[in-house]
Amino acid sequence: MSDRPGYWDPLPAVRASAGTALPWKETVTVLAPAETYLMGRWAERNWRNVPGPFYGAETDTCEMGPEVAPRHVMCDETGQEFVFRQPRRPAEVHRVLFAAWNDPCGQYGMDGDQWWTAQSVRAWWQERARLREWAEHFATTPRLPPLPIRVG
Repeated sequence: MSDRPGYWDPLPAVRASAGTALPWKETVTVLAPAETYLMGRWAERNWRNVPGPFYGAETDTCEMGPEVAPRHVMCDETGQEFVFRQPRRPAEVHRVLFAAWNDPCGQYGMDGDQWWTAQSVRAWWQERARLREWAEHFATTPRLPPLPIRVG
């Protein structure tokens, strides 16, 4: 439990996730300990990440994150993944971790709460027009379909 009212701390779910089996299409993935694949660097995070513990930094461009965690992860126009909605329950944490596990570069992070400050959150919100403009442009720009990817 967090000492911050209204805040759900996902890190206990992260710590308990090792060994969690996640079915995906015809396969089942068993999550490894999070510290083996959550190695993103805060300074390299995608500016589109929402405030919170999870973020995508310089991820690969396979675009797997939105497939396995569509309610939490998106890709920018270059295929870099970012977290657009922070998880609020253990099952959602597992989906974000699955996206991170599928990034061979290991560029998701879970230490965002150590870096976000009240001032930086306010600054992020002040830039929301930039994010809205990007999202509107991205939604109307034709893209090539992603290449099929075999997971497992």
